[in-house]
Amino acid sequence: MFTSFKTAAIASAAGLAMCASAAHAQFITGITKPVFGENQPEAYFNLGDSNTFLFDIETDLGIPATAPGFTGLAGDDRNRRFFATVRNGPNDDVYVFSYDDLFNPTKLVETQDDAGNDISIDGLAYDADAEILYGTRTLGSGGLPEGLYAIDLDTGVLTLALDYADPSSTYTIGAIDYNEDDGLIYLADDDDTGGRWIYSVDPLDPTSGLTEIVQFPDNVTDVDGLAAGGGEIFLLTDNANANDGVHHIYNLADGTFGTAPSPYPAPAGSPIAPNPSGGAGYTPNLLDVGGCRADIDGDGELTLFDFLEFQNLFDAGDLQADFDEDGELTLFDFLEFQNQFDAGC
Repeated sequence: MFTSFKTAAIASAAGLAMCASAAHAQFITGITKPVFGENQPEAYFNLGDSNTFLFDIETDLGIPATAPGFTGLAGDDRNRRFFATVRNGPNDDVYVFSYDDLFNPTKLVETQDDAGNDISIDGLAYDADAEILYGTRTLGSGGLPEGLYAIDLDTGVLTLALDYADPSSTYTIGAIDYNEDDGLIYLADDDDTGGRWIYSVDPLDPTSGLTEIVQFPDNVTDVDGLAAGGGEIFLLTDNANANDGVHHIYNLADGTFGTAPSPYPAPAGSPIAPNPSGGAGYTPNLLDVGGCRADIDGDGELTLFDFLEFQNLFDAGDLQADFDEDGELTLFDFLEFQNQFDAGC
């Protein structure tokens, strides 16, 4: 009976794959509020061809900040959570969000140097293998240079991993993310001195410096968030005229750029219009709280490969396959996976 059930499930999965729609990898994006009382700071889940509203950062969550909204986002899909920073005075507050309880984030630390002085950071990247949260600094003030920093999640103290000015060069790197597929951190440089590039750095050997990946398209001049995963690099490019009002996605395999719609309106009346800042992170399984848990491989569609990945997790005793959430792996997990698969995303 068990074998015949799995055979039937494979057949069902194959049938659904015939009508599944393709989509980009899945990213969370967040924008700050450039003017108080205007343009609410909102978070969205982006599928490449659509955006799903998650929450208003200020109204729904009540997070205190001098610049309401996310300055950085980093996904930890393995542990079903993401990290976020908000600017609060001269430092940033670091929060962690559970995929399963988005409206109750936990504040972890306030960023500072080893002397206890408040220090601000920009984009975030989480190395799930080494369990290290990284931040990037674009302003070399407060005694700390522009660079890539490890953030102590117990104290908030920043430790320099890579000084962007060594060797001497000009960078404005405000967006980073860790790519679990290849173990690299990807970084976006806004400074036109170097031509505006996506770079990578090996966190196991950061002093080896930055490696050029690709230049931005000519029309992209402002990147405030970056997310890496699923073979793609997502650039949060707001809704600025300079960026054609869309986000941009780079395909690592074929070296091409595509676009994704932006849900963010250009800020009316803002002194920094139309370029508010924000963050992005790779969170492919975030929306399983809304019925997409069956998309196990996180490619935005339900196919035979999701069933095969479920079977691999089940056979390995991995509780990610515990779909009925009873703490055990049984036939009922196969049945629940099948139900969610058949229901679609």
